[in-house]
Amino acid sequence: MKGLFLSMTLLLCPPPYGNAEASAATASQEASDPRFRAELDTLGGLRAGVEYTLRYECTAPCDSIRPPCFREPIETVGEATHYRGTRLELIDGRRRKYTTQGLSLRIRFTREGVAEVPSATTRIGGRKYATPAVRVRVGPHRQDLRDIRCRFELRPEHPQAGSEFTVALVCTARPDNGDPGIAADGLTFRRSGSGVQTGTDAPRYEYTFRVRAEREGRYTIRTAGLRFGGREYALSREVRIGRTGADAPDPDSPESRDARPATGRASDPEHPFFLLFGGLLTLMAAEWLAVRQFVRHECDEPLADFVLRTGRLPLTAWQASTHYGLPLVLVLLPAVILAIAGFTDGFSRATFAAFPWKRCAALPLALAVITARRQYRKLRCTPVRTPLKAEDFGPLLEELCRLHGWEPLHYGTDCFVGRTHPGFPIPSWGERLYVVFGKGEVQINSISDPDERTAISSFGRNRRNIRLIREAVERARKA
Repeated sequence: MKGLFLSMTLLLCPPPYGNAEASAATASQEASDPRFRAELDTLGGLRAGVEYTLRYECTAPCDSIRPPCFREPIETVGEATHYRGTRLELIDGRRRKYTTQGLSLRIRFTREGVAEVPSATTRIGGRKYATPAVRVRVGPHRQDLRDIRCRFELRPEHPQAGSEFTVALVCTARPDNGDPGIAADGLTFRRSGSGVQTGTDAPRYEYTFRVRAEREGRYTIRTAGLRFGGREYALSREVRIGRTGADAPDPDSPESRDARPATGRASDPEHPFFLLFGGLLTLMAAEWLAVRQFVRHECDEPLADFVLRTGRLPLTAWQASTHYGLPLVLVLLPAVILAIAGFTDGFSRATFAAFPWKRCAALPLALAVITARRQYRKLRCTPVRTPLKAEDFGPLLEELCRLHGWEPLHYGTDCFVGRTHPGFPIPSWGERLYVVFGKGEVQINSISDPDERTAISSFGRNRRNIRLIREAVERARKA
């Protein structure tokens, strides 16, 4: 049996009641090794009577996970659920994205004291893996609710009938069940998310719901199943939807329907959402076609011939979409800002009329032009005069690769292509090196790897790489 990594997810260093007495057992394992680990959120400390999510996760395809046998003072709440997901990690400066799968359980501690989270087992590639048992300290039931504050937040503050808006339940402590709900007669709800944000004074637990009201009027939103320390926490708030008051017309009357402002309903033939969505798709398609048109002839001739003729590096359509990714995103930014404004305030013709087009469109478009010009200039090669021939560069380039850890990809009578590996302290995701041999000169360049999405903005050790190659060529010429 091979024991693997148990990760107690500590979003902050926990107070005394949240200490986990075990740490990562195999943090020095190679990134390629599969891992089986447990995760338990101890932010704010563990307390008796509160529900927590315990996950057992595999980083490689595995057989069914055998859940542990829980004993006092731990009890399970509901059924265990299986899940799949993806993770992105940085190990020694290298990115690693992998698929995870695992088992998620809701557990509750019935009393205070020291509790042991038992081990779970699974099989990966015919081998048995297990998480070590972990002992945690559990605090007492919460007795005093006077220090707990909960409130409702509306986004936007003045919702309209027929449009969805967001209601956020915000608390300064974790509820017992970790999944409270809200209710209101005449309104439809659907949960949209939950999370925790650590502030300077106390954690902020937020649970959001998308709400829709078909009619104008006053509604009372109240909590459902919100408990702290086993005691019910009652909270309510009155919400005004659309126009209200004694002189407000009947919302079902024809006059009210005719006078009602545009609300962005899907049944409205002038619904701006379809116009915005279609505009985004059209703009993205136009950007892709423009990129293809810009580089359509660059790959028709060999790299060395193109560089010697134009003085810059060629790109494929895919490489150009990453190299010029930042200006392409900036062109889309005004439409994205408008979409966010629409989702926040409700899609309506008033949203379009009040949108600050000059401020939200002029600046991103100006930045797009500046960054596109900057990215284009990075493709320009640096010429260096030298009497050396192509075959004379072999020992010189081999020495550079050996000293600086470069990896050669191609070396011939026309050019040399190599790459570097990600590294620190200078942030870099890896660069592509080019040395093109011409008559009496060489063309040198270094850019962020154009085959990686990180090439959206060239940064790293490009200037250093060009300087090292240029200095080596000049030393060889003087020798």
